[in-house]
Amino acid sequence: MGFLIMHFSANKTVCYNGQFMSGQDVPVSVFSPGLQYGQGIMEGIRVYDTVDGSYLFKAEAHLERLREGAAWMKLEIPYSNLRLMQFMERLLLHHQARE
Repeated sequence: MGFLIMHFSANKTVCYNGQFMSGQDVPVSVFSPGLQYGQGIMEGIRVYDTVDGSYLFKAEAHLERLREGAAWMKLEIPYSNLRLMQFMERLLLHHQARE
């Protein structure tokens, strides 16, 4: 099982298991339960551009819902909320620099 943080395009950079790579290079097996049985959890977080930079709208509440869904499915999220926020902020900075 892998943990993926992404932006909506396969050719963009994603964070997969803590590593930043092209979405096209993510090593997802066709035998993954997520593909075979549709198992997984998803939480979308809205991002707003402000004069102070990007703002992740209600990120803590979204991450708590993500953790609740993971617990219900008996999946472990191997990162703290702080680390997940750092991944998301780094990904946002990466995409802003390229757009």
